[in-house]
Amino acid sequence: MKELPPEMYFRNKKYLTYQLWSDMYKRVTYGTAGHRYLNCSIHPDFMDYRKFVDWCHAQIGFGKPRFCLDKDVLVKGNTLYGPDTCCFIPYKINSSLTMCNAARGSLPIGVRASGSKFKANIKIRRKSYYFGPFETVVEAFNAYKAARENAIREMAEEHKHEISERAYQALMNFKIEITD
Repeated sequence: MKELPPEMYFRNKKYLTYQLWSDMYKRVTYGTAGHRYLNCSIHPDFMDYRKFVDWCHAQIGFGKPRFCLDKDVLVKGNTLYGPDTCCFIPYKINSSLTMCNAARGSLPIGVRASGSKFKANIKIRRKSYYFGPFETVVEAFNAYKAARENAIREMAEEHKHEISERAYQALMNFKIEITD
């Protein structure tokens, strides 16, 4: 979802709910700028705009600047936008959960070849960190995994009082697998 100017969140929640609903619908059915969410669907309650609006207004985090509708944090690998699978979380947390499959090639997420060895790299809050070199892909991945999971838990703690308890618990228990 494109980020709205912060003033739009407070000035016009009607516009915000329509923008969220419209963007969700476009991503699932048509895609926007080539970013279609393949194999995703929308729960019947979220297809009904009025029910979606009511759900949004009852959620912690709705209308906060730089928060977004997320379908993946509560249920890893989720493909359904719905009232039991979505929540609002800060954009910076949402973007830290994104797995960039196309950019990494055949190696696990966070792992790069470095000559005959491997290194792990992670970007946290716009700063890059490098670990290694490691003898094996698994060692490099484990370094990446520990750093990424720790960063996600730190962000969850930082935003604990701004997100729902369900979102907080899901973030605190978030696991990255070598197959991600």
